[in-house]
Amino acid sequence: MIKNSLKNKIVAVALSAAMLLGACGSAGSSSSAKQESSSSSVNESSSSVNESPSSSANASSPAEKFNSSGMLYAAQNSYTEYLSVADRYYQKLDEEKQKKIQEFVANTTAKYYAKEWKGNNFLYSPVSLYLALCLAEDLADENVTKDLLSLLGTESLADMEQTAQTITKGISSETDDDAKPAICKVSNSIWSDDSLALDDKAKKVLDNASAKFFADLFSADLQSEDTIAAMNSWVSAKTEGLIKEIPFKPGDGTKMLLFNALYFKKKWDDPIDKALTAKEDFTLASGEKIKVDMMKAEVAYYKEANMKYYRTGNTLSAPYYYSDGSYCIFVRPEKVCGRDDMKNIISNEVPDIIDAFINWRTKETGSLKLSIPKLSYETKTEHMQDELMELGVNSVFDSAAEPFSPLGGGLAITEIAQKCKIIMDEDGTEAAAVTEIAMDESAPCYEEPNIELNLDRPYAYVIMSGNNIPLFVGVVENPAAE
Repeated sequence: MIKNSLKNKIVAVALSAAMLLGACGSAGSSSSAKQESSSSSVNESSSSVNESPSSSANASSPAEKFNSSGMLYAAQNSYTEYLSVADRYYQKLDEEKQKKIQEFVANTTAKYYAKEWKGNNFLYSPVSLYLALCLAEDLADENVTKDLLSLLGTESLADMEQTAQTITKGISSETDDDAKPAICKVSNSIWSDDSLALDDKAKKVLDNASAKFFADLFSADLQSEDTIAAMNSWVSAKTEGLIKEIPFKPGDGTKMLLFNALYFKKKWDDPIDKALTAKEDFTLASGEKIKVDMMKAEVAYYKEANMKYYRTGNTLSAPYYYSDGSYCIFVRPEKVCGRDDMKNIISNEVPDIIDAFINWRTKETGSLKLSIPKLSYETKTEHMQDELMELGVNSVFDSAAEPFSPLGGGLAITEIAQKCKIIMDEDGTEAAAVTEIAMDESAPCYEEPNIELNLDRPYAYVIMSGNNIPLFVGVVENPAAE
């Protein structure tokens, strides 16, 4: 059991939420936040994929807004180059690594869904948790934390870093097409408490993590209400206001916060006619029928086209594409099902369904009709470390093993939580997620030319990036719920 009596906390906050075009927002007044020596500044080398302006940059920059409140801004190192669709195509994982990611998605999603199921909607960002754990791993001793590397599907720290960078670059996109914007923004930040005594070795570890994960560096009194307000402001800015607060406040001994931010907003490639949206029945797991706003879409497909539907013995699935090639896979069970049946579908069938839409192609013409409920809801999942332990990860939770010895002290992860929100309507989808990690010291395919997929019962969905990374996995129990 993790002991709460351990003294100092490091919080690794993997905010899978958004990156607001270089704006962190004003931190407000923080007179109690104290400055740390500028020797903690990251090496501000520039490259084609990141930028690191110095702390003495233009006073109107987001960094200076924090500085004016008494917070030391060490460096800005966010990933700022959004690749074209063609460039992102080449930011793909090899087949073996892709399988490992799908295994991570299936295992973690099934566990968190079963944990959170109360007959309500579910939403989880596997890529958020994945990148959060990668950031934590980058601060750890890889010789101690091989079980975490195994869960991440990587063999070494260098392999993990390369995988995380490939994912980050591959999912990051931004278009200047006002009619069909396609935005997926990724950013990280590291906040250290100004009382934390970092030796040169520890500072170098943070500097390297900042460079490799495109992370901003900040230092402040993490327990002050002004600093917490500043972090909430950062979260809100990175999620375009979808998520306004971190999942939980840092405790009395918190010494470090790590943030990974992901924001997703994309238009459908084939617009949905709002005039066709109408109230229709949706059957809950209990058998009760409710009226929901059901959107109508139809897609024609042709020979040798990308897969347009996939059928197993228990499900019928189909993707609906966004304007930049990313897509949402809708998974409709053949019968109204509760938690256990849906968990089985997520863990045993969704991996094959994802694989089908990545690797298979149709060989016939036809059309696909979709009935999709409008959605707007948010979720929160706490104590996520319990399920990671069940999946075989123990080292990062054991302070005696000193998994984070590169930072000094007996640091260990004590809490992981995630917030998510999604809005899906006729225009497209907007979604964000925030993951927070706290540490203390001490089937076959059948040819059917014309099919119909009516999501009129509890169903699952997976939002995929254009380079086939699962960004969000959700289960809709009640489309009318918020």
